[in-house]
Amino acid sequence: MFGLLDYSEKVIGRRVHDLTLLTVDSEHCVINDDHVILWPIFGSKTDNSDYRQSGWKLLKNQRSKNLDPVFWINNCEKLLRDRRKTAKCTNLFLHLRGQAKAASRTVIASWVKSALAEAGIIASPGSIRSAVASKNWADNVPVDEILSRGNWRSGNTFRQFYRREVIPVTAHSSVTSAFVPCD
Repeated sequence: MFGLLDYSEKVIGRRVHDLTLLTVDSEHCVINDDHVILWPIFGSKTDNSDYRQSGWKLLKNQRSKNLDPVFWINNCEKLLRDRRKTAKCTNLFLHLRGQAKAASRTVIASWVKSALAEAGIIASPGSIRSAVASKNWADNVPVDEILSRGNWRSGNTFRQFYRREVIPVTAHSSVTSAFVPCD
């Protein structure tokens, strides 16, 4: 589970709340051998009658099973199938203890924070979206792609409040190319 959360936040850079909008029903989730497409349900901060956030196409990571969203989503779906039936919900992420129900934003944020801590990163889960966008900016990713990947509605908001200087690291292992927004 941590591998999926860590992967999702690094590559996608969406809000933690958007993870609560992921479901595994046939209308919102397609799992193939080499990719998974997730269409978040309505409810993102930027969703309205004229705009919906894009779908998420996550590609198989051939080099690392720990960072392979196809592997983790497939396993998560299978392992939690009975718990989903008990909860009568189709959410991708469920509470793992106590009553079967969809995991809240707070619970998912604590999972992300734990994954970050295990990686030696001291940061709040909410800072990940800005960090991903700033890293993409430093890597000269086109602004339109940064905005699309992070579900940013305004380039000015990103530039003014969220774009930060990124200190380059010597060992670079980017998995950004494994995520493609779906229209």
